[in-house]
Amino acid sequence: MALLLQLVTAEDTNLLTTLIKFVAIVTGTTLLHGLLVLPLTLYLTTGMTSFKFWQGIREALITTFATSSSVEQHLHVKRDIAGFIILHSAPR
Repeated sequence: MALLLQLVTAEDTNLLTTLIKFVAIVTGTTLLHGLLVLPLTLYLTTGMTSFKFWQGIREALITTFATSSSVEQHLHVKRDIAGFIILHSAPR
């Protein structure tokens, strides 16, 4: 943040305005994609609503997080490593 503040003070306020617009656009498009495009794609390809999808995946997510925490506790594996390994090695 200090480096960014130094850059903004060295330049004019147009740089900060451009950065704020960029952050707003990225946030807005991410929300649009996650709340509209992905649920619509799910429905059009499978006929399943987002609510039904999250109900079906809930148990698998709970198992994944529970397994991850037990790996951390019993094997003393770092949290970020355990989360990556458990989430990416689950059968598909």
